[in-house]
Amino acid sequence: MTFHIDSFFSASVALWAAVCCLVMASCGGGGKHAHGTAGAGTASASAEAVVSSAGAETEKAAFPYPVVPQMLTDELEKQLYFLEHYWDGVDFSDTLKLPEGGALAEAFYQYAEAVSDVRIVPYVTACELLQGMLEKASADTFVYRKFTGLCKQVYYDANSPLENDEYYIPVLQHEIACQVLTTSQRNKANYELSLVSRNRPGMKAADFTYTLVFGSSSRLHQLKADYTLLLFHNPGCHACEELHAQLEESVLLKDMILNGKLKVLAVFPDEELKEWYDYQPQVPGTWINAYDKGTVVRQQELYDLKAIPMMYLLDYQKNVLLKDCRFRQLEDYLLAL
Repeated sequence: MTFHIDSFFSASVALWAAVCCLVMASCGGGGKHAHGTAGAGTASASAEAVVSSAGAETEKAAFPYPVVPQMLTDELEKQLYFLEHYWDGVDFSDTLKLPEGGALAEAFYQYAEAVSDVRIVPYVTACELLQGMLEKASADTFVYRKFTGLCKQVYYDANSPLENDEYYIPVLQHEIACQVLTTSQRNKANYELSLVSRNRPGMKAADFTYTLVFGSSSRLHQLKADYTLLLFHNPGCHACEELHAQLEESVLLKDMILNGKLKVLAVFPDEELKEWYDYQPQVPGTWINAYDKGTVVRQQELYDLKAIPMMYLLDYQKNVLLKDCRFRQLEDYLLAL
């Protein structure tokens, strides 16, 4: 009995279509986050070329998926074997033999989804698999940049269904040590690593001063609550309004706020204060509505505000529980408490 890819991957046609649309749309600055920082959330040229060619009429070769030995009967062992040998049939040193278009791109995204599924792959193993893939890709500079670009698109872009900084970190670590890159490219990777390494789950959230509408101020770490939802948002941001509606309509969040177990600190991180003042009536009265005077958070890059809105869930001691989470992830976490 042969182990087929169809029985392994949970990636659906919808996910693949969403990722394709993401790459096409991200360069225009649209999508989930309306106010990303410059350069964040855009596809690299190589990643865009790979995915945009998904509809090409011809391809050099179908992707050479590995075949799992029949002697393996445990499903988890099969899955891990499949991932460990996923790229064995790809000749990274010869771009003429490299599968193109949809074959390579779809295979990559299936791999990226499976590797980041903690039900299948422990995080340490996932890091080893991603870096092993990049080590193979480093046989050719163009191919290496193509794969690191795809990794960034999948794991770092704010609109990606698989966005997760934790899986982008081993990619950046590999780039920093990779000798096929220029010094400038390695320095850029090092800078990006310093950003994504801040405020990770388990770390103490960076403290900062926030200012209220009448000029009084306080600090994040001075908030007293079992849980703090730190929300960076902007007035007039369509994605922010959608998130506000979800948060306001959640019975769970309402109850936690009323019971004093949860405080929502909504922070405007930019300079256009008139817009923020005008937006006051739109913010729930049960939230702490504040702005960052002097835009210290952005200036000092205390948080990686690659896109807006952005949420962090913190515990009583202001340790990060969830970083850059989506609403469903937030509610599921709180439901499980």
